[in-house]
Amino acid sequence: MENEDTQIITEIRGGKTSSFRFLVEKHQNKLYDLALRMTRSREDAEDIVQEAFVQAYSKLHQYNNTCSFANWIYTITLNIIRNKLRRKSLLSFCGFNQTLNDDDTQREFPDPWQNTEDNLDKKRTSGMPKK
Repeated sequence: MENEDTQIITEIRGGKTSSFRFLVEKHQNKLYDLALRMTRSREDAEDIVQEAFVQAYSKLHQYNNTCSFANWIYTITLNIIRNKLRRKSLLSFCGFNQTLNDDDTQREFPDPWQNTEDNLDKKRTSGMPKK
């Protein structure tokens, strides 16, 4: 089975880039299941698997046969998932993942200069003698 992947990778490196689709067809379901389990989002899982294959294709020259292609692309997929979850967590922590309602955009904010002017007037008059 791994010999098949190695043969396909050799073909791709030799210029037959259309053979990459065989790697995609062979491994996409397992990667999708992994991404779906970890993200619980079909849309995110699809995006992650697509990104994993794009990265694998662009870095195929870095792949060496010390591990199986399945392990290599699995690791790429895990790293993408971790980065995506980390980003989501950070955005959630900072409050950037919340959508705005129409009510949120209509808020009235106090004039920051008003308080400053009031405070300056109080400071000026506090040192003056009372009548």
